[in-house]
Amino acid sequence: MSVELSLDRTDFEPGEVVTGTARAQGRGRVVVSLLWYTAGRGTEDVGIVARQEGEVDGEASVPFSLRLPTQPWSFSGTLVSVSWAVEASIEPNGGVTRQDIVSAPGRRPRSP
Repeated sequence: MSVELSLDRTDFEPGEVVTGTARAQGRGRVVVSLLWYTAGRGTEDVGIVARQEGEVDGEASVPFSLRLPTQPWSFSGTLVSVSWAVEASIEPNGGVTRQDIVSAPGRRPRSP
């Protein structure tokens, strides 16, 4: 089982809609998630803000449309970074793929 993502673009203003297609081979449920995550010192956090699901039996393309919230913004700091991503998986026990995106005013990540 495998899954791949195709996004219409990868840089967004907060509140915009992320669109694309998950192409899957296998059998099960295709889950596309819009999430943010932190990296750096301290505890790493993850927050899933939107999900969309579709069924696949063989080979299929599953279009998705997920709205970004207005916060948190993409941020690259010295001690911690906040990043956004779209993740697609086939459940149960299938492939997983992730594509990083930017959600920030001006479509550029903030830095100190």
